[in-house]
Amino acid sequence: FEGFQYTETYFDFTGLIYDGIYDHDMGYGVKKLSYYTYKLLVEKLEGSDWDSITTIIDSIDNKYAYKFINDSTGNPTYVAWWDYFNDPTYNQGDSNLITLSEISANQVIITNTIPTDTSGIDITDYNTAFSIDTISISGGSVSFYLKESPVYVEELNSTSIANEVDFKQNINIYPNPMDGVFTIQGENIQLIEVLNINGQTIKQLSIDNKLFTIDLSNQPKGIYLIKIVIDKGIINKKIVLE
Repeated sequence: FEGFQYTETYFDFTGLIYDGIYDHDMGYGVKKLSYYTYKLLVEKLEGSDWDSITTIIDSIDNKYAYKFINDSTGNPTYVAWWDYFNDPTYNQGDSNLITLSEISANQVIITNTIPTDTSGIDITDYNTAFSIDTISISGGSVSFYLKESPVYVEELNSTSIANEVDFKQNINIYPNPMDGVFTIQGENIQLIEVLNINGQTIKQLSIDNKLFTIDLSNQPKGIYLIKIVIDKGIINKKIVLE
């Protein structure tokens, strides 16, 4: 919640959740955009080795990029941003091209750190709140444009975070990327829901076995979200249709 109550100083507006005290806030318990941004940061960088962060780009044309390695999976996550505040040529809406090299994956998933909604109160589904793009790798490098928000860049191949066996719940999705048909294998699965990038449900399946196949060959290419309901909660995965 907000930092200090009944004083209305700068620190009253540094929390992640509104406290409903002031007329201009959105009500007690309403989450800000910053709440969802912080939640995403924790999810993306949880388990990283903070003693072995690799500097990829440091203040070249006011651009920055750092590489984090997950201790459990060995998968890299890059964090990149453009410090446009210090760019005297910046005009609102501008972008800046950045290139990341020495990538071993076939593709990368780029996730914007700021939700697409203008306010946290507008977010009804956290899993579809962020802009996500998939870019193919050429010669071990990927180029994309940075705007005002930082991004997370995750490698996507047979050993990537988007395709790994969930080591806590033993859920496996393969192949990923796929050409229309993929398989889900796991224990204690009760329900599976497939959503497109706009949050629309494409398929919903009640499960009574441990191994099953889903056909998305009649759907457009892109990223799909897989929501898997198990006996202990919900697991969210991403899969790419090529």
